[in-house]
This record gives sequence, structure tokens and C-alpha cells, in this order.
Amino acid sequence: MNSQENSNNRIYLIIDSSTIITLYELKSLNLLKKLRSKVKIIIPIAVKRELSRGAHGIRVNNISSPIVELNIKEVRGEIKALLEGLGNGEREAIEIAYSIIHEGECDKVIVVTDDFTARQRCKRLGIPVMGTLGLIDFAKRRRIITKNRALEIIDSIPSTSLYITQELLRQVKEKIMHQNLRSM
Repeated sequence: MNSQENSNNRIYLIIDSSTIITLYELKSLNLLKKLRSKVKIIIPIAVKRELSRGAHGIRVNNISSPIVELNIKEVRGEIKALLEGLGNGEREAIEIAYSIIHEGECDKVIVVTDDFTARQRCKRLGIPVMGTLGLIDFAKRRRIITKNRALEIIDSIPSTSLYITQELLRQVKEKIMHQNLRSM
């Protein structure tokens, strides 16, 4: 195993319901299963509950990696004020990320959410964050999906419940189209 593969296995992606719902609407939920070969995927229990009770009835039990028992109660006390106003899924995703980062268990932890408030709270706590578009780019850069597949997924986003501006979609498509040119 080379050092990049070893390093990739120490990346945790903590996925929120907004991203899972969008991937479900895109018929691309298998992207999370494919990513498991390169990174650890964590779907918080609160997110699993939200998804199974929601209109979509999405089951994600076989997608995420098992997580070690984390002392989230201690974390809640430290960052409680910053978590106010968030949904249970967003709050738990941030708590897990914060706990993993402060225990130093991995190289990188990224919360994946499209919720604006949750993204802002992550930034305030120094937790790396990305949305669905970032996840698609992440998968493309790790050769989980091809450039063409990434562009197909992005082109389909306007048909989902995710609100993204046309300008942001254009910027991400441009970035993905030119990635190979930069690495050659």
C-alpha cells in the first residue's frame, strides 16, 4: 500500500442528510459506497433516523463505516452554544467531527452538508466542510468517478431539491473540466 492510499484511509467524511437526499434524487447514492474504498464514511445516527422517517425513506445502513464510540456528551458542553438552532443531523455531524479532530484519530475530517448555517458553524470551529458539489469533485479527484460522470451529475442537479445558483454550477463544471489539464 502506498503512502497516498494509507493517508486516504485516514480521511473521514461525515455526511449530512441534505447531501444524501440530493445524491438519492440524482440516482447516485452508490457514490458513497464507492468512496468507502478510499475514505471512511460516517453517517450520524440522527441523519439515519431523519432519512428513514422522511418522504424518501432512504436506508443508508450499509454505506457508512462503523465508528468508534465517541464521547459526544463532553463535546456538547464545549461547543453547545455554536450548535444551537441546528437540526439533530447537522448537530451530530459537527459533534462527531469535532470529537474526532480533537482526539487526533485521523489525518482529515470533513463534514459534508449543504446546510448554510451548519457550514458556517463548521468554519467557526475550524472543521473542514464541503457540500454535494464538493463531494462530486472529491470523488472525481480520487478517480471514484470519471470526469464525464461528474459533469453528468452536476448537469442533473437543477432537477433536485438542492438550491444551487447557475453561477456556482458553472464554476464547479469549469474546475472539473480543467483538472486533468493542470495535472498533466
